[in-house]
Amino acid sequence: MDDIHRRIIKNNKQRLIEITNYYEMRKLLLKKKVFTDVMINIIETENDDEHNRLDRLYDKLTKRGPLAFNKLLEIFKEEKNDEALNLLSSSTVSAQTFTCPAVIEENRFLSLRETSNLNRQNSLNSSTSPNNEIRMKNDMNYINNNISIKEESNREATDGIGMSKKAKLKLQPFEKETIFQLEPNVEVKRAANFGTHPKLPVYSMKSRRRGVLFFVNIINFENSKTNRNGAHRDRENLVTLFRELNFNVFYYEDLTKVQLLDLLDQLVNSTYIKNIDSFFLCIQTHGDLYDNQTIMEFSDGSREATENIIAMFSNVLCPALVGKPKVFFFPFCRGKISDRFSNVYVPIETDGKTSNEMSQISVPKFSDILICYGTIPGFMTHRDIEFGSWYVRELCKVFVEHACDCHIEDMLKLVGTNTMLYQETEGRTQVASVESRGFNKLLFLNPKIHD
Repeated sequence: MDDIHRRIIKNNKQRLIEITNYYEMRKLLLKKKVFTDVMINIIETENDDEHNRLDRLYDKLTKRGPLAFNKLLEIFKEEKNDEALNLLSSSTVSAQTFTCPAVIEENRFLSLRETSNLNRQNSLNSSTSPNNEIRMKNDMNYINNNISIKEESNREATDGIGMSKKAKLKLQPFEKETIFQLEPNVEVKRAANFGTHPKLPVYSMKSRRRGVLFFVNIINFENSKTNRNGAHRDRENLVTLFRELNFNVFYYEDLTKVQLLDLLDQLVNSTYIKNIDSFFLCIQTHGDLYDNQTIMEFSDGSREATENIIAMFSNVLCPALVGKPKVFFFPFCRGKISDRFSNVYVPIETDGKTSNEMSQISVPKFSDILICYGTIPGFMTHRDIEFGSWYVRELCKVFVEHACDCHIEDMLKLVGTNTMLYQETEGRTQVASVESRGFNKLLFLNPKIHD
């Protein structure tokens, strides 16, 4: 990259961080082949929050060869990010430097490998000092080591249970047999007909490929004292429930953050989520509240904010699910406060008185999203070491009984009501919460019927 382009990015980096989203930039830079998966994994392993990742991303960008700056401009232009485009274009350098058709055309045909080789050759020609030779040798060792690690990781991949923490996992449906751990002989009731409403629109839930459930269950942690004993029951109940609802289920245990993000990236770009009616995601683990954000913990101790997971399924980053209902379950703690029943006095009141054609549409960044938490911000959730999570157990029981004739928001009210009836010996309870983001239609799951 030219020195002047490098200075432009560095001088405007803080503002770029403020007006761009890490996961959007990550996806688009990977698509433009400015970065590789290995480079992105290194950035995410070394930096925990979105701000630091963006900071590191833009730093790395200045070292990605002569084509990187023009590709960054292409991204901002395609995404209609006028402010970012103006920041990079309003310099003393002629705009022709950025938009020259000959340069853009050349970018389409010059691969990153050719660019990298060109830079390496220029470095060799410009200087042969001992320091440069040592630095180049170290860089090559670093690259080779990462390639070896990646190859080793691919060999260690497993089917989703008891996986290696080094493994780069392959996205694949969960095949192991499961059974309900609820009452004996329980099964999801069949709907008599497709759910409708006289005044409100409903999401289409009629196809055989009803949807996808992506379920992550972190049971074992590096600090074994924090293991989530009993969480295997949630696997049996939730996987069985969604199989009976005719969903394609993906299930993984004890993931690291890097593994989860990689799997979600594979999912967003896969055929599994094309032509489905709905998408559900559930992550069970330890959680907390940090800087007013709900965060989750992974098996290796790394952490991530729920908002960053939700962002990966925005209409911009996941166009396959535009207009489709997307439901997120995060039934974990959101703080350290323990909720208890209290005695209060209130006044008593009386009653006296599918086409295959494609078309371009404009959509908001986030819509058709329902986010379901096991508790409210700042508070803890509870899990029985024999029966599993209070919330998940009640969720499965309510869906088994009422998915045949209730839409999901009514069922979630029942889940919240039933969960609140649980009480520990010390009086602890929990209050579930639901957040809607443009979830403006009713979602009936219509079990065991289809067009």
